[in-house]
Amino acid sequence: MENYRGVVKVFIGSPSDVSEERRRFVNVVAEVNKSLADNMRIQIVPVGWEDALRGKVRPQDRINEDIRDCDLVVLLLWKRWGRPTGKYSSGFEEEFELANSLNDKNGGRPEIVLYLRHIPDELTGSADEQLTKVRDCQKQNRERKQVFL
Repeated sequence: MENYRGVVKVFIGSPSDVSEERRRFVNVVAEVNKSLADNMRIQIVPVGWEDALRGKVRPQDRINEDIRDCDLVVLLLWKRWGRPTGKYSSGFEEEFELANSLNDKNGGRPEIVLYLRHIPDELTGSADEQLTKVRDCQKQNRERKQVFL
């Protein structure tokens, strides 16, 4: 890595229902590093909850440390909202709120991309609590237009 101008850390956050997209994300980053990053003299490093060190602290606190150190936060959302963290209704919500707070405080860093996967039509009338929270988040962010969707 001595020939690189910089390292770009990209955090990926999501509930468990988009595990395939998480896997693809890591593969795409590896391909970009192999084909483009060397020419551009940068290294892109994917970071996710899987990489958070375990310890005696609340697991989400370790994940939050990773978010604070990232240049880009990519958040994926589909049908599940996630599990409560003790401070927020889900890890996704805590990660999203932290990224927004840091972005406001640090003049746009980290940048935030929110990917909202299409919810199947057959679930449109579902009263599932997880899906309701996802829909509320989608609606709020489309109205606010604060993050790239």
